[in-house]
Amino acid sequence: MKVKIVLLVFCVTFCMTQPCNKLLTWQEFVDIIEDIPKDDRYDFIYENYLKGYRIVYEDHIPLEILDEKCKLSVAICIVITKNLYKNANSFKYLLETRQEICFPHPIGCINPNDPGLRP
Repeated sequence: MKVKIVLLVFCVTFCMTQPCNKLLTWQEFVDIIEDIPKDDRYDFIYENYLKGYRIVYEDHIPLEILDEKCKLSVAICIVITKNLYKNANSFKYLLETRQEICFPHPIGCINPNDPGLRP
């Protein structure tokens, strides 16, 4: 929980200093994800991507009127769509059906159905 609070403070501070069209680079996204415990990564991406997706593709809310948490969600949605999963709907489908999602190294694949327990 402490990591999430520190991360949120970093993200809010970062988003406040960036122009709306350059909210997050791929490396900054990777750095954010690496700071989140592995067990929480899928849920973090899930919650933020879907929130950002709704804002960008469904509600069409201008970035200028969003709070900082919403701007972070939009930034995550945009950086994933721009750099990895070119089709926003296909990535949204993967998240909604709780399927494995894969990112380049160092993040790798995240499977929400794998409890991570090994014999």
